[in-house]
Amino acid sequence: APTWTALEKFAAIGLRTLILAQRRLGEEELAKWSSIYGEAQTAMENRDAKVEEAQELIEKDLELVGATAIEDKLQDEVGETIAILKEAGISVWVLTGDKIETAINIGFSCKLLNALLTRIVIDGKEEVEIKRRLDEESQRLSAPGRDSEQYALVLSGDALIHALKPEMGAELMAIASRCKAVLCCRVSPKQKAEVVTLVRRERPQAVTLAIGDGANDVNMITAAHVGIGIKGVEGHQAARSADYSFGEFKFLRRLLLVHGRECYRRNTALVCYSFYKNALLVLPQFWFGFLNNFSGLQLYESFLYQLFNIFFASLPIIIFAVFDKDHFAKQLYHEPVHYWQGPRHELFNNNVFWKWFGIGVYQALIIAFASFYILASNFVSGGVSDAFVPDLWQSGVTAFGACVSVANFTILLLANSWSLLILVVLSLSMLVYLLAYFLVNSFLSAELYNTFAELFGLPTFWLANLFIFVATIMFDAARRRSTKYVAIPKLMDEIKERRASKKKEMMIEEQLLAQKAEEERERALQVEAKATLLKQWAAEGRAAPEERGEVDVVPRVSLFGGRIAPPKDSIFSKEILALREDIVRTLTVPNVHRGYAFSQADMLDLDPLPRLPVENYQN
Repeated sequence: APTWTALEKFAAIGLRTLILAQRRLGEEELAKWSSIYGEAQTAMENRDAKVEEAQELIEKDLELVGATAIEDKLQDEVGETIAILKEAGISVWVLTGDKIETAINIGFSCKLLNALLTRIVIDGKEEVEIKRRLDEESQRLSAPGRDSEQYALVLSGDALIHALKPEMGAELMAIASRCKAVLCCRVSPKQKAEVVTLVRRERPQAVTLAIGDGANDVNMITAAHVGIGIKGVEGHQAARSADYSFGEFKFLRRLLLVHGRECYRRNTALVCYSFYKNALLVLPQFWFGFLNNFSGLQLYESFLYQLFNIFFASLPIIIFAVFDKDHFAKQLYHEPVHYWQGPRHELFNNNVFWKWFGIGVYQALIIAFASFYILASNFVSGGVSDAFVPDLWQSGVTAFGACVSVANFTILLLANSWSLLILVVLSLSMLVYLLAYFLVNSFLSAELYNTFAELFGLPTFWLANLFIFVATIMFDAARRRSTKYVAIPKLMDEIKERRASKKKEMMIEEQLLAQKAEEERERALQVEAKATLLKQWAAEGRAAPEERGEVDVVPRVSLFGGRIAPPKDSIFSKEILALREDIVRTLTVPNVHRGYAFSQADMLDLDPLPRLPVENYQN
């Protein structure tokens, strides 16, 4: 009992506790168990289960030695990092091996929990009990009028043994999804991995990230989509098993809000642009099929066609995907609202993909129309002999060159900043195309022989390219600009709303903390008043109320008007209760405050007591 009391006391102030126990083994028993444990470790099937069974054979009938408690200080900016990740829309679950009391204390210190969250604690060893608690909380959370309340779920390791079963996993995830934070206590390394597996199974669309610093976190790190290991005093096992590793937890904020957000934005643009530019290249040949009755006639020159994705339209998008920035890193670091694009799937979804593909179809149609019809138009004043009708390869080169130009100019529309590097690379891509075309044009045996000078000398060629530029690039620029006029005010409204909401939550939390401090102050004053009164009775030789068979009548100190009132749930001695009516009648005077408040039930709608010093009410 003393050891357990000490453990509860240590856990309540946030110390990490450890129980030490021992058992004496005989040589014969030790040899027998070592043989069983060795066979379990070398088993080819169900090795973990057999090892656990072998350990249970010896971990029983232990003799308690004592308990230890140490202070496990958090790293710098852990609380700020968790708070900002929650604001970014990331669901934060903490899986720890600490006791529930210690874990809750640490949860407040690292800002996972706060005074605004109503805690749901599920603890127990029986499956029936855990099932009943899950059903109760599920019904309570689904009741009308609960949407505005915020909750935090606290689970013990014993409860997780049953809650992680398939028949309860869906209900557990439904409750956890309704909570702002989840705290799992006394969990084993195996249970950590099972929790991650549960989330991946019940929420297939979710992306999980696990971060840990010890060997007991390796299973959890490998089970998540993204694993992060912290290199520290607990070794490098977690770092070696992770996808990313760094030295302190606070670096997770920059990894997600800056690098993670930017990589998501660039990669989504890269994927969509890759489909777009290939649709832009291929579809003019599809439209050309309507003119040649789908005879299979090729529109593009084969040599240039093969170089499109290698030299003509490859480097600009790579430079964009590596270096483009739409906000300063400092702004992304401090404003988590920008990260919402990822959890909301705003930049990569079915609508975004098909919008890109639709733009490619539209621009390919414009390029095909201009190459086939505008280029073939004759603006001559002479007869038919002066007219010029372009051949197949001239129309094909016009369409192919337009595809290269539109694909590269789209990068400029897509980029949020025009750096010197991207301008140089884009210019080189266009220049390489012209050089390649001029080189092919110089060979007598080439299909494009002598088309360079003829084509660039046609007014209709320049008219077709001007029409393509206006109908594709200018139109797309106007569309993107109008979209930004809608998106930017919306983003600013979200930032203002987030700041106002955060300010309101901070004010409410400060009020709750002030109220809690006030209650603690009242309790302290009450204890002090009781001690003073008992000391006075002891000096006068009077027995305490408990010794006289009465109930404690020590008054409670209240700050309202300097009034002293007894505890809310106090029961008074018979003498005082008998005198109450006399006191009320005695102090009842017109326009004067009536009576002494004994409890909330006895206040009788009395007027507030006058603001006089407390000493005036001592008697």
